[in-house]
Amino acid sequence: MLLFSPLCLGQDDIVAAGSGVSSCGRYLSGRSENDSMLNSIYGTWLQGFFSGVNVHRRISGKEMISIPDSESLLFYVEKFCRDNPLRSVYEASIALVREQESKGG
Repeated sequence: MLLFSPLCLGQDDIVAAGSGVSSCGRYLSGRSENDSMLNSIYGTWLQGFFSGVNVHRRISGKEMISIPDSESLLFYVEKFCRDNPLRSVYEASIALVREQESKGG
């Protein structure tokens, strides 16, 4: 079974890969089973995603955003996914980046 596949916008545009491209349904299923391995995988992906965002922001001369701890990231995505079950972990991550930006980091 393929658990994680790249998220593509166009034929050659790979935006993200790994656990972050999972559907909210898959994410919530893992969270409801309290699967510590999946929680670790998602938490690590989320922190890496935010780290990548900050590298890009620094290179672009923008202020970096704060990176919440892994557990807070997991709970944010859980809430986002419960409210938006047809979306993805990646989309939840983008929503949190935008929320952090609006708060000034």
